[in-house]
Amino acid sequence: MDGRSIRPPKPKHDPDSATNGLVVCDPGERVPAHAISSTVVASAGLKAALSLLSVASAYADDVGCDVWEFAVDWETLRDHQVAPNDLRLLVRKGFVDHRVETTGARSSSRHFRSTPRLLFAAEHNFVLTSRGLARARAMSLGPDNTSSQLPLDAPTDSSVIPRWDRNSRCLYVSDHVVKQFHVPAGNQDLVLAAFQEEGWPPSIDDPLPPSTEIDSKRRLHDTIRRLNNHQHRRLLHFSGNGNGRAICWRIATNAPPLPRDIAGSQS
Repeated sequence: MDGRSIRPPKPKHDPDSATNGLVVCDPGERVPAHAISSTVVASAGLKAALSLLSVASAYADDVGCDVWEFAVDWETLRDHQVAPNDLRLLVRKGFVDHRVETTGARSSSRHFRSTPRLLFAAEHNFVLTSRGLARARAMSLGPDNTSSQLPLDAPTDSSVIPRWDRNSRCLYVSDHVVKQFHVPAGNQDLVLAAFQEEGWPPSIDDPLPPSTEIDSKRRLHDTIRRLNNHQHRRLLHFSGNGNGRAICWRIATNAPPLPRDIAGSQS
């Protein structure tokens, strides 16, 4: 040894090692099917996206309409813990197609325009391609998975039905106050009153009156967010149905254990 420091030899470039087995593509280039490992496809966000979009595809098949009539908007996917990179990966894989909604206030059907951008905003909507639907089925996600099936006319839990008291402006589950309004909350009032009038089915059409001053989908999404916020007890969860035209409810999955006296419903 002559005292000089000896540098270790520079490792050879291993593209698979540098990218954890993923193939690096130029912007806009579609990722080859073999480039996504099973551990990536099985991530929670990708599973949620494939599940929601496969259900939307099944709805379109059931009524015999174009799948874009049931396209799922970005904000709904985001509310289900789908990250932007989950969707970018699915788009690059060819599993998902995305477009910007341009539906007018008086249109009887939904309209879209194509976009190459992978920066998502509220007006971006998504559908499964045939390849994506095959992937969802292979992963037992969506309507082909019996654990995800829910009869459309069945209550979320027949023993637990909320109750909206218009006079006291309180939302209850049994005798437990979920929300109480001390100041005007017009849109929330209208939604809760509509649910109460219809007997709390799993979902209802958007009950808010048309407005030329605000996008109806954005307004409904904001109302859903407000209904979920500031609950005294987090027993209820409200959500959209994926097309921005209806609102659903269920008992919150992360709710604390329900007291025994909730077992009976109240009218």
